[in-house]
Amino acid sequence: MRREWADAIKNRRWDELERLAKWEPDQQLCDTIAEIERGITEKPDRKALRKILFVLAKAGLSPAPIDSAEIAEEPAGKPLEAAFMMSADASGDTPITYGVEAGNRFKWITAYVHQSRGIRRASEESMSLEDGRRRIELLRKSSAPPFLSSEIDPGFALWRIKAALAKNRPGTIPDSIAFWRSAIDRASEVPHPSKALKAAKTKPSERAEDVLLMEPTMSWRIELGAATPIMERMYEAQQASKDLGEEAQKEKVREAGVEARREVLTDEMVSDHIMRLQDLAFLMSLNGKEGYGKVLAAAQELEKKGADSEYAKGLVDKTVVIYVETMKRADQAAG
Repeated sequence: MRREWADAIKNRRWDELERLAKWEPDQQLCDTIAEIERGITEKPDRKALRKILFVLAKAGLSPAPIDSAEIAEEPAGKPLEAAFMMSADASGDTPITYGVEAGNRFKWITAYVHQSRGIRRASEESMSLEDGRRRIELLRKSSAPPFLSSEIDPGFALWRIKAALAKNRPGTIPDSIAFWRSAIDRASEVPHPSKALKAAKTKPSERAEDVLLMEPTMSWRIELGAATPIMERMYEAQQASKDLGEEAQKEKVREAGVEARREVLTDEMVSDHIMRLQDLAFLMSLNGKEGYGKVLAAAQELEKKGADSEYAKGLVDKTVVIYVETMKRADQAAG
């Protein structure tokens, strides 16, 4: 696919591609349209794409036979497939990789899914079956510290991609997703595997500091810009209570921090961190890591109590510390 077609494909402006087919018929355009048509289920879109193929056929162009073999609608036997997941990064993106045998090729897609913002970016790759099998074995053995990764059920992988895709706003779907819509749309709901795990009995600090100081969670925090209101409220309370005595001042500052925390930790942010914790607990269990029950306990309390959970309090405290250290370094650099 050529870069100049990306915007029209992403926004499904088939009329632009039809005009291109009429005035500048091209074999690559023909192959691209045919592959998109096979991966889209919506009837109006398929009708528009078939019209473009008809225009190209009048110009003497037809899709390359090898592509038709790659995505056969009724393959003989169940194709080989595999999927892998990695724990969330600082921004909450969880990389999910899915690969499947398609004719004489092996196709891969990696989607960075976010619980509330959908699929933020995605990439795809096609290789020989031999290379595809070799890739599976490499992924099974690979690691990417401090993140945790593991092979997961392909059905769950496709469902997570489908669930995330439903949250994308118009115009934000990565171009590479278009070629996978058919497989993604067929995915059925799969309960999160962490539901089968047992949470541990934990102390408040274990649901907060212990979880947030694990290697895979070291980068997790609230975005510094979003955390600013907390710092501002606490500073204002400190200034306004100077004459009340040290203990009373501390209490006023604490109350201001609690109020601001409940405003800053939105439902969207809470949902995001619940999913991060569930994914991490699941991956820890697959990797034989102790402590996944502690992580799951933090997720369950966060789901019940939201901004008043120990994990939420710990997340704010961690962010404030990072914020203060960042400001100090900035002042030192400026000085």
